[in-house]
Amino acid sequence: MPPNPKVCARRGIDSCGHSYPDRLSVPVEIELSHTGPALLLSFGSTMPKKANPCTASWGIDDVSIYLH
Repeated sequence: MPPNPKVCARRGIDSCGHSYPDRLSVPVEIELSHTGPALLLSFGSTMPKKANPCTASWGIDDVSIYLH
């Protein structure tokens, strides 16, 4: 049975086999003026290259872009 999304957002779930929960979502909203014909959107990390993915990892999900 999949985890309850409300519980995941509030407490997180353990997704790598540890006894502590992982935070699954952090909403971010950015508003900016843009007049060019294109937008380049990129994501990165400042985590060390040798970081263990089960103790330090992240991902991007549900990206939305709204135009006015």
